[in-house]
Amino acid sequence: MEKGIFDLKTYILDNGLNLVTIKKDTQLAAIHLGVKIGAIYEKKEEKGIAHFVEHMLFKGTKNRSNEELNEGLEQRAGEYNAYTDHNCTVYSITALNEELESSLELLSDMIQNSTFPKEEIEKERGVILAEIRTSKDDVEDYSYGKIMEIAFKNSSIKIDTIGKQSTVKKFTREQLCNFYKTYYVPNNGYITIVSPKEHEEVFELVNKYFADWKPNEFIREDVVVEDNIPIEKVSYKRILNRAQ
Repeated sequence: MEKGIFDLKTYILDNGLNLVTIKKDTQLAAIHLGVKIGAIYEKKEEKGIAHFVEHMLFKGTKNRSNEELNEGLEQRAGEYNAYTDHNCTVYSITALNEELESSLELLSDMIQNSTFPKEEIEKERGVILAEIRTSKDDVEDYSYGKIMEIAFKNSSIKIDTIGKQSTVKKFTREQLCNFYKTYYVPNNGYITIVSPKEHEEVFELVNKYFADWKPNEFIREDVVVEDNIPIEKVSYKRILNRAQ
């Protein structure tokens, strides 16, 4: 990639939040907010907790009910999404440029003020367990999962980011909230914004909505690093409800 191909600037807010702004001639604004916590940092009894917390951030805040939050997301003139990977969890909104500030306000509310309603936890538990079951009926997902399961002995990478039924069934509200409070801190966060606005203007907007996000010390779990096991193995699954 050519040097200087992006009109890019980087900042670190006083609370430790990392910001990358990219100025581009476009009518859209794209925001990606990432937290450096994912499946490889989970303890054995926590498999799937980062993914569960990701789901819960869409379920209400101190300022918005579940319905109000999702209505606000739907009103953005673009799309919104989130995903949990092995080493991070990311939330994104793509909207018209004039909705950049309102989108930042909404994301800041989700990240800083989520409330984890008990009834929504049980609903999402059911959704996630259904996702786990569905993944076993998808040829590609099932095959990839078996490969990772067989290829590694101790590494967390052998277990999908969605987690295991045995752990997802047991998560309590206290566990989810503690995980959220521990790792969802600005000194563990990163924001990338692409828009036509000047860098300083974007910085001021981010500072407006995220400056009060309180930093805190945290320690991630050690990551087990190991080579994959060279092996040839054949496995069978008798019934697949959906084949590709």
